[in-house]
Amino acid sequence: MAALRLSGAMYFDVEFDPQLFGLGLRTIIWLTVSPASLQSIGQALAGHRGTAFVVATTGSSGLCMSVSCEDGAALYDYLTSRVAPLHGIHHLETAPVLRAVKYGGSLTHLPARRF
Repeated sequence: MAALRLSGAMYFDVEFDPQLFGLGLRTIIWLTVSPASLQSIGQALAGHRGTAFVVATTGSSGLCMSVSCEDGAALYDYLTSRVAPLHGIHHLETAPVLRAVKYGGSLTHLPARRF
């Protein structure tokens, strides 16, 4: 097992209920940023609490991210106090996730199987 982990063939993935940590509202954010600021803004956003991922994209927005906040008021506070001060952001769009159909991992609350 140690060899599999070291080679990257096997890894551990932890699932948890985000609401236990005050992370109830998941939001996708697309950011249009200046090319010179792409890396620094991406790294800053990746270090924020609640950030699931930040990726560089092609097209009209240079970055896309997923962040979880407690609620709408916490999302507003996050955008105005943590994202807005980052220099090089020209525009952003948000899309709260109302219902997720599928995530990358297995389901955490599976119904009991009857055999």
